[in-house]
Amino acid sequence: MLPFMIILLVSALGSFFVLAISGVGDNLLLVQAAVYGAAIILLIAVHSWRGKYSAINPHKASPDWLIPCLILLLAGLLSTVFSHVYPARWLSLGGFNLYMAAVVMPPLIVITGFVLTQTKSDILAVVLAGVTAIVLAVQPDLAQLLAWLAALIVLTRLTCSKRHIRFLLLLTLVSTLWAALKNDPLKPVSYVEEVFKTAIAHHIITGSVIIAIAAALVVCFVACAKSRTWLYPLAAYYVVIFIASVFGITPAPLLGYGAGPVLGYVLAVMAILSLNRYHQPQQSTATDVVGSAA
Repeated sequence: MLPFMIILLVSALGSFFVLAISGVGDNLLLVQAAVYGAAIILLIAVHSWRGKYSAINPHKASPDWLIPCLILLLAGLLSTVFSHVYPARWLSLGGFNLYMAAVVMPPLIVITGFVLTQTKSDILAVVLAGVTAIVLAVQPDLAQLLAWLAALIVLTRLTCSKRHIRFLLLLTLVSTLWAALKNDPLKPVSYVEEVFKTAIAHHIITGSVIIAIAAALVVCFVACAKSRTWLYPLAAYYVVIFIASVFGITPAPLLGYGAGPVLGYVLAVMAILSLNRYHQPQQSTATDVVGSAA
């Protein structure tokens, strides 16, 4: 819990610094402060709840909420398809637009990775993940598709469900090519998609600090994945998203303006903390898969 909270707090400082040097108004600063405040409260609440139910459950391979949660996440992503705005990536909530892929993809990857590596009930997870690739292509969202493709490639090294994963890889690859051919009329914003460029342009030191924060987030998930192999796909997802943000095609998670990436990070951490109760080491399985692949 502590590493995740530290990453969130440090990222908040980096986000406010980027907003400050970009010269945004006080209203945006207040909105971002409210987003991070809510995220911190959520993590504290989940940590308190987890303290009462932290023991491994030896009688169940996964929680009852797993599949319904997958369906709910997909429903959130599908809600953008009916938008009258192109590209259809945002859910309008009053006067705010929420970038749903950034909210949905991190927890979706955590849960899908868990299901495909820790349990045998993987058919529905595969179907939902395949639909996710199609929805992202329809929006279209090239960066999220590339990140999803990277996560699936990592999953092929971790799971015995190779037939299912290969189908997902092919479907996601086709969806990615489709999205790449679609025109994206949106221009990058200095404090959203061009966070790294903005920080480096301000000073090489500030640019280095922002890059270090992004690297720390990825390292945190990699470190956690040493005992939870189903987290490696999440680390791969964030690596690709950060690289894509360098090219200005997607927001830099946690380091710029926006509630979607912050909420997605918090939901992913909540899923990780909740699934720890059901986690069973898969070292032998992972080793067998890697060996057979070699």
